[in-house]
Amino acid sequence: MPSPLLMPVTMITAAVLGLMLVVLGVYVIRGRFKHLMAHGDQGNADMLIRMRTQANFIEYVPLTLILLALLESSGADQTVLAIGAAAFVLFRISHAFGMRQKQPALLRRIGAMGTLLTLISCSVWALTIAIGALPA
Repeated sequence: MPSPLLMPVTMITAAVLGLMLVVLGVYVIRGRFKHLMAHGDQGNADMLIRMRTQANFIEYVPLTLILLALLESSGADQTVLAIGAAAFVLFRISHAFGMRQKQPALLRRIGAMGTLLTLISCSVWALTIAIGALPA
């Protein structure tokens, strides 16, 4: 008999974001073939955008996933977590597509602000739970 899944919201979110990272990695690799570049961006604006799109994803996703896992393992409401996690995934998609937009890059702004709001919300929620669990 299989054991119950302990953190399904985090697992689903991590799996989807993992696949997104693969897509972003392929996006960078395709740019490298297109521009015949093995390393860096060499001043090429297209490569810079591709690399920064992937790098920004890598900068924000891990800590958000860690906070999501900590919240879920602490018994936080899974429905609220699932809604927040789904929104976070949509924000990351929005940001990635927005990186190709010309100014004012509305999708990028939505993605960036949503990512920050998700990170702030998870951080404050985790602080609230952790501080509440401290001995008096």
